[in-house]
Amino acid sequence: MRDITFWDDWKNQWTSYFKNNIHSFDSLPAFNISAKVNDYLLFDWGNKLYVAGQFRTIDNQVRNSIALIHKEGGVSEPLGVEPNVGVRKWGNSIQSSLYLPGEITSMKVLGNMIYVAGDFNIAGDVAVSNVARYNIESKKWHDVDGGIDGKVNVMLYNPSDDCLYFGGNFSFAGQSIVSMNVPLVIPLDRLQII
Repeated sequence: MRDITFWDDWKNQWTSYFKNNIHSFDSLPAFNISAKVNDYLLFDWGNKLYVAGQFRTIDNQVRNSIALIHKEGGVSEPLGVEPNVGVRKWGNSIQSSLYLPGEITSMKVLGNMIYVAGDFNIAGDVAVSNVARYNIESKKWHDVDGGIDGKVNVMLYNPSDDCLYFGGNFSFAGQSIVSMNVPLVIPLDRLQII
């Protein structure tokens, strides 16, 4: 793995997540991720690490831009049901046999859902448009209200209004026209949780 690092303000230094960290995965072997990592989340009191970005494999196992790494045992787990795991960017159509790993630029865990945003048009076996959610319990991918018609660069959650905010280069969200260069807001109570 290329590594995950964080700024330790207390020590005034950069620290590897996988080494020299009391919350780290010290017992893990190094993971070989085939390309870049854009975001990660600690979950379950630090026992699970979700990594996302734009990669096809972790240790030669297909993961398609997102995976769960368990602290105990150091196993990476796909998100979705084989062979349709992670997010992908299909060629001209969903029936195309040509696809690349999609890119996840941002992810958030809210309840039992992981929301991901970036540049992709398939999540698991579901057609989506640059935004999707993954149900941690059912292990299924879902569309998010029709998605967004362009790449999402950032996604933020505001607990005070229970909304996800999206920023990027897009004109439409679902069936709505949105203003260019203005963040899109999706209230979570509008979304049907499956």
